[in-house]
Amino acid sequence: MTEKSTPMSSNLINILWIDDQYDILKDVVNKGKVKGFRLVPFRSLNAGMQELETNYQRYEAVLLDAKFYENENDVGTPIDTDHAFRAKERILKLAGKKEFEIFVLSGQAKDPEAIDGSFQKSFTNFYRKGNAADNNKLWKDIAAAVDRQPIVQLRRKYKAIFAVCTEAYISKDLEGIIIPLLTDFEAGKLNVDHLNVIRKVVEKLGDAISGYNLVPQELDTINTIARFLCCEWTSRDKHSTSYRLQWNQFPMEVGKMLSSLVQTTQAGSHPAYLDKHIREMGTDYWVRASFFQLLALLEWFKPFVDTSPDLRWDTRR
Repeated sequence: MTEKSTPMSSNLINILWIDDQYDILKDVVNKGKVKGFRLVPFRSLNAGMQELETNYQRYEAVLLDAKFYENENDVGTPIDTDHAFRAKERILKLAGKKEFEIFVLSGQAKDPEAIDGSFQKSFTNFYRKGNAADNNKLWKDIAAAVDRQPIVQLRRKYKAIFAVCTEAYISKDLEGIIIPLLTDFEAGKLNVDHLNVIRKVVEKLGDAISGYNLVPQELDTINTIARFLCCEWTSRDKHSTSYRLQWNQFPMEVGKMLSSLVQTTQAGSHPAYLDKHIREMGTDYWVRASFFQLLALLEWFKPFVDTSPDLRWDTRR
């Protein structure tokens, strides 16, 4: 089993690494961990690039050897740098989705004749294996490159939001919705269509609230969950049991905010007054208000469930 088959760490930043001898370079792996990076290793061009092209959002930089295999089951000693150039071409093609800085850590530098003159011109971030100064500079330069990644900046700025983007809280899939939403907000591009996006996040939050047994299992829609958390008598339908939170069991401010956000985003999901009003005014006030309500609720969720709340409610037919 290779390192790439293990779950991604939430505490380390992932760097895709292609080196046919990665399994004997434990010192490189350990130094990376100390610096806050998880090297995800592959022996070959095709395996490494297939992973990067499929899961590019997981990675923040690429580390290559100068010479490595074309396929994982290749044997012998790689003889030229062609695969490194091919890897660079494929990485550059990802630029429309995500840009990566490429670093090369190679033992080939010990033999100047082993690498043609064009290689270091094409790969300017070049470091020698076993050279202490180069190794220290490698991790310093990788850290600087990672800091330039827009998504890394988002993760640091919205740390509390990304903290709930795990299966332990809301959902790992939530990242795929949150990242474009935060990116558009930072770029000043929020519009009425983002109310649909916010609605999707709110619905996932509702699923998590239900999953933590904060509401009766029969209340399985975000609308009924929101009403219930406002301490209103709530039922799935007129023929079902009604439930109401007992007094002082839940922060009313949270319930009211969730209810307000549900009503706003529901209206924005259909050709309704609010949708028409926002488009006619040409401003983003309503959308920004909903956006900040969403962030407030996501920020609230983790510390609240971490207290292991035991909510109680009354029932009636």
